[in-house]
Amino acid sequence: MSTCKGPGLKEAFDTKPALFKIQARDAEGNNMPNGGDPFVVSVSGPSGEVPAEVKDNGDGTYDVCYNPKEHGPHAIDVKLRNKPVGGGPFSVNVKQAADHLHTFVDRYEFSIRTKTKTGEFLTTGGEEGFKVIVQGPNGEQIKDVEITDKRNGTYIVSYALPVYGDYKVFAKLNGRHIRGSPWKQSHYEEPDDE
Repeated sequence: MSTCKGPGLKEAFDTKPALFKIQARDAEGNNMPNGGDPFVVSVSGPSGEVPAEVKDNGDGTYDVCYNPKEHGPHAIDVKLRNKPVGGGPFSVNVKQAADHLHTFVDRYEFSIRTKTKTGEFLTTGGEEGFKVIVQGPNGEQIKDVEITDKRNGTYIVSYALPVYGDYKVFAKLNGRHIRGSPWKQSHYEEPDDE
């Protein structure tokens, strides 16, 4: 009579833990007020067993967490004293998702906001004197720099950095640096794992 519910029984991804909950019930279907039941959860994927952790919350509920490492069909079997629980076994088709180790910044972007000599925001575009230079780690100039006039006093600059390293960005208007220019920008391969 115990039940199993939660997103990890319907949908899961190969990049993050999947969760669901077991609610222990007695023979009459009433929720159990305390823990201690020896639920066993087994998860199997295309390449074999996937470890599953069962946490007894002490109130008749149990949190289950499994962490699929690959996409494809997975079978989830929940048992109590060798008997199936909650209508299982369950079938979940684990989907592929974006992985932090393989996902990368494709283009960088920043905006330039124009002001008059008296410090008032301009609300029109048309300034033709903007030039942005991105200098690579070896002093080479990056060619793929785009400046888009939004026609409201804002200019969007975007560019791709072809190799890892430290870059320098120069933003000029009529041959002179705007406020904040130049600045350094770092572009490195190793992500922070936290």
